Amino acid sequence: MRNDRRVLQFSSTLSNFGVGPMEVVPRAGKGCARGQRRVDQAVYQDENGNGRYDKALDRRRVLRQSGCMSYHPTHYHWHVNGSARYWLTRPGDAEVLTRRAKVSFCLRDISQLPGTSRGGVYGACTRDRRQGLTPGWGDVYQWFLPDQSLTLPRSLAGGTYCLHQLADPQRAFTESDENDNASVRAVRIDGTQLRYGASDRCG
Repeated sequence: MRNDRRVLQFSSTLSNFGVGPMEVVPRAGKGCARGQRRVDQAVYQDENGNGRYDKALDRRRVLRQSGCMSYHPTHYHWHVNGSARYWLTRPGDAEVLTRRAKVSFCLRDISQLPGTSRGGVYGACTRDRRQGLTPGWGDVYQWFLPDQSLTLPRSLAGGTYCLHQLADPQRAFTESDENDNASVRAVRIDGTQLRYGASDRCG
Protein backbone atom coordinates (compact mmCIF):
# COMPACT_ATOMS: atom_id res chain seq x y z
CA MET A 1 0.00 0.00 0.00
CA ARG A 2 1.15 3.55 -0.74
CA ASN A 3 -0.96 6.57 0.22
CA ASP A 4 -3.99 4.28 0.55
CA ARG A 5 -3.43 2.97 -2.99
CA ARG A 6 -2.37 -0.55 -3.88
CA VAL A 7 0.95 -0.68 -5.70
CA LEU A 8 2.21 -3.63 -7.73
CA GLN A 9 5.99 -3.85 -7.26
CA PHE A 10 8.12 -6.11 -9.46
CA SER A 11 11.66 -6.75 -10.65
CA SER A 12 12.66 -6.57 -14.30
CA THR A 13 15.72 -7.24 -16.43
CA LEU A 14 16.99 -5.84 -19.72
CA SER A 15 19.23 -8.48 -21.36
CA ASN A 16 21.57 -8.57 -24.33
CA PHE A 17 20.96 -11.76 -26.35
CA GLY A 18 22.77 -10.39 -29.40
CA VAL A 19 26.26 -11.04 -30.72
CA GLY A 20 27.68 -7.60 -29.98
CA PRO A 21 27.69 -5.06 -27.16
CA MET A 22 24.77 -2.75 -26.53
CA GLU A 23 26.81 0.39 -25.80
CA VAL A 24 25.86 4.03 -25.37
CA VAL A 25 28.21 7.00 -25.10
CA PRO A 26 27.28 10.28 -23.32
CA ARG A 27 28.12 13.33 -25.41
CA ALA A 28 27.60 17.06 -25.38
CA GLY A 29 25.16 18.19 -28.02
CA LYS A 30 21.79 19.67 -28.88
CA GLY A 31 18.43 17.94 -28.77
CA CYS A 32 18.12 17.20 -25.05
CA ALA A 33 16.51 19.13 -22.21
CA ARG A 34 18.54 21.38 -19.95
CA GLY A 35 20.68 19.34 -17.55
CA GLN A 36 20.52 16.19 -19.70
CA ARG A 37 23.21 14.63 -21.89
CA ARG A 38 22.94 13.39 -25.46
CA VAL A 39 23.31 9.63 -25.92
CA ASP A 40 24.94 8.07 -28.97
CA GLN A 41 24.76 4.33 -29.59
CA ALA A 42 28.10 2.79 -30.51
CA VAL A 43 27.49 0.16 -33.20
CA TYR A 44 30.60 -2.02 -33.51
CA GLN A 45 31.47 -3.16 -37.03
CA ASP A 46 32.10 -6.81 -37.89
CA GLU A 47 35.52 -6.34 -39.48
CA ASN A 48 36.07 -9.92 -40.70
CA GLY A 49 32.41 -10.69 -41.46
CA ASN A 50 32.25 -13.80 -39.29
CA GLY A 51 28.97 -12.81 -37.63
CA ARG A 52 30.54 -12.63 -34.17
CA TYR A 53 31.88 -9.86 -31.98
CA ASP A 54 35.61 -10.21 -31.45
CA LYS A 55 36.74 -7.66 -28.89
CA ALA A 56 40.36 -7.66 -30.07
CA LEU A 57 39.44 -7.24 -33.76
CA ASP A 58 36.10 -5.43 -33.99
CA ARG A 59 37.14 -2.06 -32.61
CA ARG A 60 35.73 0.25 -35.25
CA ARG A 61 32.36 1.65 -34.26
CA VAL A 62 29.76 3.92 -35.80
CA LEU A 63 28.04 6.42 -33.47
CA ARG A 64 24.37 7.27 -34.02
CA GLN A 65 22.30 9.64 -31.91
CA SER A 66 19.79 7.65 -29.88
CA GLY A 67 18.22 9.92 -27.27
CA CYS A 68 19.16 11.50 -23.98
CA MET A 69 20.26 10.60 -20.47
CA SER A 70 19.37 12.19 -17.13
CA TYR A 71 20.66 12.20 -13.58
CA HIS A 72 18.37 10.03 -11.42
CA PRO A 73 18.43 11.59 -7.93
CA THR A 74 16.96 8.57 -6.13
CA HIS A 75 19.48 6.19 -7.73
CA TYR A 76 22.40 8.63 -7.53
CA HIS A 77 23.62 8.02 -11.08
CA TRP A 78 22.83 8.68 -14.74
CA HIS A 79 20.07 6.83 -16.60
CA VAL A 80 19.34 6.39 -20.30
CA ASN A 81 15.85 7.80 -20.92
CA GLY A 82 13.07 5.65 -22.35
CA SER A 83 14.73 2.29 -21.73
CA ALA A 84 11.52 0.40 -20.92
CA ARG A 85 7.75 0.63 -20.48
CA TYR A 86 5.44 -1.34 -18.14
CA TRP A 87 1.68 -1.87 -18.22
CA LEU A 88 -1.08 -4.16 -16.92
CA THR A 89 -3.95 -5.78 -18.84
CA ARG A 90 -6.50 -8.56 -18.39
CA PRO A 91 -5.84 -11.89 -20.17
CA GLY A 92 -7.08 -11.72 -23.74
CA ASP A 93 -7.83 -7.98 -23.53
CA ALA A 94 -5.59 -5.23 -24.88
CA GLU A 95 -7.11 -2.49 -22.71
CA VAL A 96 -4.41 -0.96 -20.52
CA LEU A 97 -5.48 -0.79 -16.86
CA THR A 98 -2.42 1.06 -15.58
CA ARG A 99 0.96 1.92 -17.05
CA ARG A 100 4.38 3.41 -16.42
CA ALA A 101 5.87 4.79 -19.60
CA LYS A 102 9.44 5.66 -20.53
CA VAL A 103 11.25 4.12 -17.57
CA SER A 104 14.93 5.07 -17.49
CA PHE A 105 17.73 2.57 -16.82
CA CYS A 106 21.40 2.75 -15.93
CA LEU A 107 22.67 0.19 -18.45
CA ARG A 108 25.31 -2.06 -16.87
CA ASP A 109 26.28 -5.72 -16.49
CA ILE A 110 24.57 -6.99 -13.33
CA SER A 111 23.46 -10.57 -14.03
CA GLN A 112 25.22 -13.11 -16.26
CA LEU A 113 22.83 -15.15 -18.40
CA PRO A 114 22.97 -18.98 -18.28
CA GLY A 115 25.52 -20.52 -20.64
CA THR A 116 27.57 -17.34 -20.93
CA SER A 117 31.32 -17.39 -20.32
CA ARG A 118 32.18 -13.86 -21.43
CA GLY A 119 33.02 -11.46 -18.60
CA GLY A 120 31.08 -8.27 -18.05
CA VAL A 121 32.50 -4.93 -19.15
CA TYR A 122 30.06 -2.21 -18.15
CA GLY A 123 29.60 -1.02 -14.59
CA ALA A 124 29.76 2.75 -14.24
CA CYS A 125 26.77 5.05 -14.75
CA THR A 126 28.36 8.46 -14.52
CA ARG A 127 27.86 11.61 -16.54
CA ASP A 128 30.74 10.95 -18.92
CA ARG A 129 31.33 7.16 -18.91
CA ARG A 130 29.92 4.80 -21.49
CA GLN A 131 27.11 2.47 -20.40
CA GLY A 132 25.95 -0.80 -21.88
CA LEU A 133 25.27 -4.50 -21.80
CA THR A 134 27.84 -7.13 -22.77
CA PRO A 135 26.44 -10.03 -24.85
CA GLY A 136 25.09 -12.61 -22.39
CA TRP A 137 24.51 -10.12 -19.58
CA GLY A 138 21.46 -8.38 -18.15
CA ASP A 139 20.72 -5.29 -16.10
CA VAL A 140 18.43 -6.15 -13.17
CA TYR A 141 16.21 -3.60 -11.46
CA GLN A 142 14.80 -5.04 -8.26
CA TRP A 143 11.23 -4.56 -7.07
CA PHE A 144 12.05 -2.17 -4.23
CA LEU A 145 13.76 0.43 -6.45
CA PRO A 146 12.00 3.63 -7.59
CA ASP A 147 9.86 3.30 -10.76
CA GLN A 148 9.62 -0.52 -10.41
CA SER A 149 5.90 -0.40 -9.68
CA LEU A 150 2.46 0.21 -11.09
CA THR A 151 -0.27 1.97 -9.12
CA LEU A 152 -3.40 -0.20 -9.29
CA PRO A 153 -6.82 1.34 -9.99
CA ARG A 154 -8.96 1.52 -6.85
CA SER A 155 -11.67 -0.51 -8.56
CA LEU A 156 -9.37 -3.34 -9.67
CA ALA A 157 -10.97 -6.63 -8.63
CA GLY A 158 -9.07 -9.71 -7.56
CA GLY A 159 -8.05 -12.03 -10.38
CA THR A 160 -5.38 -12.87 -12.93
CA TYR A 161 -3.74 -10.06 -14.85
CA CYS A 162 -0.92 -9.70 -17.38
CA LEU A 163 2.16 -7.67 -16.49
CA HIS A 164 3.92 -6.45 -19.64
CA GLN A 165 7.40 -5.06 -20.20
CA LEU A 166 8.74 -3.56 -23.43
CA ALA A 167 12.41 -2.70 -23.83
CA ASP A 168 13.42 0.23 -26.07
CA PRO A 169 9.77 1.24 -26.62
CA GLN A 170 10.72 4.17 -28.87
CA ARG A 171 12.95 2.04 -31.11
CA ALA A 172 15.84 4.39 -30.38
CA PHE A 173 18.55 1.73 -30.64
CA THR A 174 19.74 -0.48 -33.47
CA GLU A 175 19.44 -4.19 -32.61
CA SER A 176 20.17 -7.45 -34.41
CA ASP A 177 16.63 -8.60 -33.48
CA GLU A 178 13.93 -5.98 -32.98
CA ASN A 179 11.24 -8.59 -32.24
CA ASP A 180 12.39 -9.90 -28.85
CA ASN A 181 11.90 -6.77 -26.74
CA ALA A 182 8.49 -7.64 -25.28
CA SER A 183 7.75 -9.94 -22.36
CA VAL A 184 4.67 -10.71 -20.29
CA ARG A 185 4.02 -12.49 -17.00
CA ALA A 186 0.68 -13.59 -15.51
CA VAL A 187 0.08 -12.43 -11.95
CA ARG A 188 -2.74 -13.26 -9.55
CA ILE A 189 -3.83 -10.29 -7.44
CA ASP A 190 -6.00 -10.88 -4.37
CA GLY A 191 -6.30 -7.78 -2.20
CA THR A 192 -2.72 -7.00 -1.17
CA GLN A 193 -1.48 -10.50 -2.00
CA LEU A 194 0.33 -11.40 -5.22
CA ARG A 195 1.09 -14.78 -6.79
CA TYR A 196 2.49 -15.69 -10.19
CA GLY A 197 -0.03 -17.34 -12.50
CA ALA A 198 0.25 -19.69 -15.46
CA SER A 199 2.20 -17.88 -18.17
CA ASP A 200 0.02 -19.23 -20.98
CA ARG A 201 -2.88 -17.12 -19.69
CA CYS A 202 -1.13 -14.10 -21.17
CA GLY A 203 0.53 -15.69 -24.21
